[in-house]
Amino acid sequence: MSTESNVVALVPWSMAVRRAAQRRKVFDLLDAKDAGARIRALDPLETYYAVKEVGIEDAAPILAHLGKEQIAVLVDVEAWQRQRFEPDDLLLWLYAFREAGLEALGRAAAAMDREALALLLRRRLFIALESKEDRSDPEPVPEWLQDPADEIMPLVRTPDRRFIIAARVEDELEEEPIDEEDRKGVLQIVDDLYKNESWEDVATVLRLALDDLSSSMEEDALRFRNARLEDYGFPSMARALEIYGPLDPARLDEPPPPPHPIGTIALPARYAAVLNDGLFSAALETIADPKLVTRLEGDLVPVANRALIADGAEPGHLEALTATLTRVKGYIEIALAHGAAPEDRLRTAADRLPRVPLGELVRIGYTITLQLAARARKIALARGLERLDDDDRALFEALGRRRPQLSHLGIERAFGGPDDVLWVDERITRLEGLFAGAETLGVLSHSPSGVIVPPEAERTIDVLVATAAARAVLGEAFLPEPLGGEALADLADRLAAAGGPVFTKADRLRALAPLDALEAPVREALVDEIEGALVRLADVLWPLVGVDRIDPRFVGVVLRRVD
Repeated sequence: MSTESNVVALVPWSMAVRRAAQRRKVFDLLDAKDAGARIRALDPLETYYAVKEVGIEDAAPILAHLGKEQIAVLVDVEAWQRQRFEPDDLLLWLYAFREAGLEALGRAAAAMDREALALLLRRRLFIALESKEDRSDPEPVPEWLQDPADEIMPLVRTPDRRFIIAARVEDELEEEPIDEEDRKGVLQIVDDLYKNESWEDVATVLRLALDDLSSSMEEDALRFRNARLEDYGFPSMARALEIYGPLDPARLDEPPPPPHPIGTIALPARYAAVLNDGLFSAALETIADPKLVTRLEGDLVPVANRALIADGAEPGHLEALTATLTRVKGYIEIALAHGAAPEDRLRTAADRLPRVPLGELVRIGYTITLQLAARARKIALARGLERLDDDDRALFEALGRRRPQLSHLGIERAFGGPDDVLWVDERITRLEGLFAGAETLGVLSHSPSGVIVPPEAERTIDVLVATAAARAVLGEAFLPEPLGGEALADLADRLAAAGGPVFTKADRLRALAPLDALEAPVREALVDEIEGALVRLADVLWPLVGVDRIDPRFVGVVLRRVD
């Protein structure tokens, strides 16, 4: 056998995933002779997630090599939560950079917006200009410096003798107490920045912190930060929500829109790990054109990031990112397979993927789940959740979430693809037919009397139909009239005559006879429900065969009269 026959040719998508996985191994680069250059060559977003996964405690060897743009992305994500500046979080990362060395700390400070660093210093420090005796217009001495309180001591003169600073004991804006270690830490950060060759930068930042209001600095810093994150696919909330704008699935059959510029954001390994399986990945592997795969790879990151912001999560929340990526992949696969038979899904997906933009695929997949949720809501509004059994009630509640979910076997999760859509569609279609048939036959409008179990709140559609079927087996009207002890014993006697825990074919036909006038889809739903109900009833009654009068309290499945 030739060597060539053992070689597996990598398609463009597989190569993209492999490149992403290799970029993830940042620590492996530290052993290279040109470690710094190789780490700085990584995409800033990829570098951020690699550092985040490593953890701040162990990140110093990587932080020592980061470039300006990489540091800016890290600070942009970590120092802000829900559009609010978090000085404690920024300080933690400055401590981490300091651990990597004074040079790394200086580069971190230089990479930040001056407004952000000044905002940190203003909220953590008292700052005053050093008084000069030869000045004709000396600065007024602030109250904290005229009679300094013991708790803010020590007072520190900066090495350039321009400023006197003291660590605050409470945050300037939030009046939250600052522990002693952080008070010492922020003073140490200022001192270390003065040791850097570009020490004049920290003097400029201190003057900015002294002169400007925190509110104006935060507004400016936030604007700069949001503009940079926009370049990485993290838009404003208003724009991010467009990813969940409903879009008619008919768009899948329309001609493709004009080509758009190829995205420049490389697929981070954390994204590839979630996206590299299932129908979406299989469809990508059918594409032989590297340029097309590069375009799709460049589109993936902004699409996923828009969904993350729309979900109300922060870019740095790794668990939320994984959850959003899983949901986005599910929506894409739902759209790619929509209307296709299972055996034709891959062919259909391979046809649609180059034609329909990824953002539109997400919107279409999401719209399909909304359509399922609307059908469930219609049933719930007309009949109430109390008419559903526990499993169906849990499903309807999950479908009612802001982003419709599914519930199965007690586990709630996002839609994972077309199989989930089919499963939910079948459940809803069954209930639609079940309620329509039960209403036509008068099952839902019947009002039983007497002391009945279970109580009204637990009389689900399956209990009502089972009761009506049991009455039909006894030759009575197909109505949910509660069964007493004698009626239950009569049903048990029928099992005895049949010689086992199964109703005879004649009994089953008698239970199904009222359905003859119903339309086919409605009839099918009721047939399945009645057949299942009779099996459950037989299982309950078989151990009671031979009892003259059965105590209704100890029999489930149907309505029972206990008076």
